[in-house]
Amino acid sequence: MDQLLQEEFFGAFQPEEVKLLADVFDAAWRAVEASGARVEGDEERLRDILAREIVRRARQGERDPASLRDAALAHLAFRT
Repeated sequence: MDQLLQEEFFGAFQPEEVKLLADVFDAAWRAVEASGARVEGDEERLRDILAREIVRRARQGERDPASLRDAALAHLAFRT
């Protein structure tokens, strides 16, 4: 997540926002792991989908961690 933010969205977010987005991403990924979903061999693609959706919504102004997490998880469920 940090790498995505640095490479593709450099300067788009303040440091405290980057931390918020990274924390949201970590919480979303923990939820995926806790769900028991089979992710072996597909982790990179799934993590990328989550990260991009979190960033997309943040660029639209969303900053609520629960809303960002839930939207990213719903997006992931739709995409897989």
